[in-house]
Amino acid sequence: MRVHGTPGPYLVTILDVSTAGLRVDSSTSFPAGTTVTVCYHGSEMTGQIRYSREMEGDQVHVGIQVETVTGALAQSETGEIDLMLLFREQIRGKTPSHA
Repeated sequence: MRVHGTPGPYLVTILDVSTAGLRVDSSTSFPAGTTVTVCYHGSEMTGQIRYSREMEGDQVHVGIQVETVTGALAQSETGEIDLMLLFREQIRGKTPSHA
């Protein structure tokens, strides 16, 4: 994950996917409203952080509202973002994905 305005990427694990959002596990907390880009299998999802919640240990769960997707088919028939299309294989297998 790249945080706009800061150097270097952050390694995150994608925990949950909805049609227009992600929940990732991070070792760093970020303020709501921060713009980020998550790279996944050649596609890029850009959006804003909605929340960062500290969990047990060093874990932080970060919710991201995705606004644009490039490099992959992730739009529904109506033209709206549908991340379920991008993650359909992992959803079937229910295995976490690293981004």
